[in-house]
Amino acid sequence: MNSKNNMEENTSHTKRNIGVVIDTENPAERAGIVLENWLEHAQHTPLLFLVSGGSSLEVVQNISPELLGSHVTIGVLDERFSTDPSVNNYMQLQETRFAEYATDAGVSWIGSVPREGESLGVCAARLDATLKGWREENPTGLVIALMGMGSDGHTAGIFPYPENEAEEYAALFEQSEWYIGHDVGDKHEYTLRMTVTNTFLKYEVDQALMYVSGDSKREMLAQVLDMYGARHEAPARIIHDMRNVTIVTNIGVEEGEDVSLVVNNE
Repeated sequence: MNSKNNMEENTSHTKRNIGVVIDTENPAERAGIVLENWLEHAQHTPLLFLVSGGSSLEVVQNISPELLGSHVTIGVLDERFSTDPSVNNYMQLQETRFAEYATDAGVSWIGSVPREGESLGVCAARLDATLKGWREENPTGLVIALMGMGSDGHTAGIFPYPENEAEEYAALFEQSEWYIGHDVGDKHEYTLRMTVTNTFLKYEVDQALMYVSGDSKREMLAQVLDMYGARHEAPARIIHDMRNVTIVTNIGVEEGEDVSLVVNNE
């Protein structure tokens, strides 16, 4: 577990307050501003920055290269087990302008492209060891996660499971490993996945930004903001068990017991 003694462990269904930033005009730019603020305050601290794929790649394009440097290590929160550049999240990240100037700034990269002959389990174990190695070398380092959310409630590579598979969900994502490989079956077109676990998200991530864009996610976002809902039914509810989470979205959200509107420019 994280050795930073100024952090408290979170337990399931502990009351948290989730900050929500609503920007209907340019949510990706707004999310970039939030991340830049965090990066600016961590310029003299070893930093692990883990990025989701999909629409989250729009967000990193808004991060200034001046905030990056040799103190930063970048990888992906979840990965599709493939060497196809149009499928693998890390390879898609490397094609962005952000990756180009991040490399020029001297960041270190955690590559998640499967190596020749590497199985799903071996590849995931390599990434798990890399994350744990980073923590061992940087016991007081900070971890920032850029998360996304699917219309089915999944986040990272953690997909919803029905009630009769709740134990399987817990066995996969609540275990001691920080990064695992699994077959999601009919839950997604890309079945072989690697992902951080809930264990990593709860105990190792210091600050997380969840980027949620698109009206198709409106109903699910409302469900995810219910902290008492089952985690296996909507895995993005893990935000309620994490330390510091800000949601940036272009979807209208009402302020409530567990939701604090930080900015609203609807």
